[in-house]
Amino acid sequence: FPRLATHAIFEIKDTKTQFIVVNCHFDHKSSEARKNSAFILIKTLKKLIPNEFEKLPILLMGDFNEAPFTEGYNYLISEGFSSILENCSHKFEIFKCSFHYYYGKIVENFLVRIGLFFGFKYHSGVFPKFDNYHIDWILEKNGNNSKIVNLLFHMPSDDIDSDGIYASDHFPLFAKIEIKENNSKYI
Repeated sequence: FPRLATHAIFEIKDTKTQFIVVNCHFDHKSSEARKNSAFILIKTLKKLIPNEFEKLPILLMGDFNEAPFTEGYNYLISEGFSSILENCSHKFEIFKCSFHYYYGKIVENFLVRIGLFFGFKYHSGVFPKFDNYHIDWILEKNGNNSKIVNLLFHMPSDDIDSDGIYASDHFPLFAKIEIKENNSKYI
């Protein structure tokens, strides 16, 4: 399926500190497509914003539809990215899996839930391991003159109503960071 990524360069008005945010959504059916998406994403960013890619800190986030031990993830790590979830010491309400199988309302029928569980060949390409992997990530990459400091990582339940209505079939991810440049702190 066609996939896209969006990127923007942000600037903090008071300090002129800049950083890059990239949001993407990788293919849900093919591990090969996800690996190639990671490669194409980095290649495209290096071509579109070559100086900024090396100079500025980058937050790369999205639905990667991939477990963190797969080729696409490992390629991004080899390009200098790391996981905010793994790097942050202040975490709360972290679920084992960011994809929770709910489509609108909680599926009450046990047989339907079993069908969803076994019908969803896990994104890593292995037998489903319910509640074991995060397929949504926030990755970070430091810039030449600036560094991202992780303050907090949070994955709240997105149950917006007591009757089990969900905004998405994924839990939201939140990170509070600090950008440290030339020994100054900015949030």
